[in-house]
Amino acid sequence: MLNTTHLNDYLTNLPLLQVPSSLLQSALDEGLRIGRTRTGLIAFFDYEEGREAGEEINLLRQFFTYEAARARTARARESNGNGSSDANPLTLWLPKAPTIRSVMSEQGLRRVLVIPLNNPSNGTANGFMLILMPTNERDSGTGSLTLSSDELAQLSYFTRATGNAWYSLRSLTNVSRRLEDLVLLNEIATAITSNRDLSDLLQQIMGTTSQLLRSSACTLMLMDHKTDELVFKIPEGEKSANLREFRQPAGSGISGYVARIGEPVIVNDVSADPRFNPNVDLNTGFKTRNVMCAPMIVREKLIGVIEVINKLDNSPYNNNDLALLTTLAARPLLPSKMPSFTPISKTNATGW
Repeated sequence: MLNTTHLNDYLTNLPLLQVPSSLLQSALDEGLRIGRTRTGLIAFFDYEEGREAGEEINLLRQFFTYEAARARTARARESNGNGSSDANPLTLWLPKAPTIRSVMSEQGLRRVLVIPLNNPSNGTANGFMLILMPTNERDSGTGSLTLSSDELAQLSYFTRATGNAWYSLRSLTNVSRRLEDLVLLNEIATAITSNRDLSDLLQQIMGTTSQLLRSSACTLMLMDHKTDELVFKIPEGEKSANLREFRQPAGSGISGYVARIGEPVIVNDVSADPRFNPNVDLNTGFKTRNVMCAPMIVREKLIGVIEVINKLDNSPYNNNDLALLTTLAARPLLPSKMPSFTPISKTNATGW
């Protein structure tokens, strides 16, 4: 028998949770109370982090991997390999309603409570919770693979409320971030029109860009056509002093690749990208994890690239970040009275 005695308290406090991590933890805690157990996990597909608990968590991970793989195989057989689905492949295995399924463990057959967490706007699965039922299921009355009508009703309240709260919180977070982004973009525009000192202007642009894209560092790399080098003008962030006048051959690195093709790129694992040149880190003491870079083009001519490095909280750069950086790169960031720059004509894309 499931424990839903604390459900009303959870539903009452749910609107007060204004941070994704707090909502995840609170939902998982309630799920564990419902299942009278200590092992469970929760994840949403639109968020990088999840929450998990319990010494037997590996059993739930194996269960998820197996169920997802089996669902993908079944879908491929149904379509005979000729069709494709727009659905998130991770959601194919999820039931429409809370369901108890079985998984084999070293102790024998165990029960897993599978709770889909749906997006209220379209009813599609946006996440899930897995609760590993306790080993003494028969004694506690939870040994059945079916849910009573009352248990199903209570779990439905739980899933709807959690899904609705998550959707609302993420929507508010996205709106808040968009407003913050607009404020920072306005700061850059104001700096461009009011600041006549180039050094101060570059410093302000780099600092605001780091904030805007939540990165540890930002560099504006200008092309010095006399020496055929990319010059790191006024970096911002950790190790910024070391990078203040760093020069790199114009054909080298991820930045050189961006300059050559004239398109922005995201590299979320530089250690696995052959274009990355570790010499930059060796010379500066900087430790690069991920990079996002966009070309700066004025009157159809490349004058340099703008690059952000190491997104905060160890998270990856995404397409929204790329759109923001591309927007910045397309703006007239630099005053008209700048030295002449020429496009990079040759590239040996082997580094940063």
